[in-house]
Amino acid sequence: MSVAVTLTDAGTQELGPYLGPDAFIVRGRYVRADERGLVLAVVQVETKRGDWQPWAGESVTLPTGHIASLEARRLAKGRTVLLAGVGVASLAATTLAFTLTGGGGGSGGSGTRPPPK
Repeated sequence: MSVAVTLTDAGTQELGPYLGPDAFIVRGRYVRADERGLVLAVVQVETKRGDWQPWAGESVTLPTGHIASLEARRLAKGRTVLLAGVGVASLAATTLAFTLTGGGGGSGGSGTRPPPK
């Protein structure tokens, strides 16, 4: 599950040495919650100025007292399958259209090469 955690002002200050100065929103994959807080595999940190830094999935524990809000996103399997189906159907329709109209064939010549010089 993908999550975005907004830090409190105290969280920004306390976690600055780990996440970078002015860290405001921490995005990543939920790993677990334990007695110390929420553990994320961090993929991005956004600052209060709107700048963001990419991360490579490092695990970071965010103490619950430093979390102002939490937004979770789950992949909707039904919508993903539907979107993939629409994509495949569109590709097939485009390929069929080019095949029937002769599109994408290059210069429109007879298809034979000129004799060598």
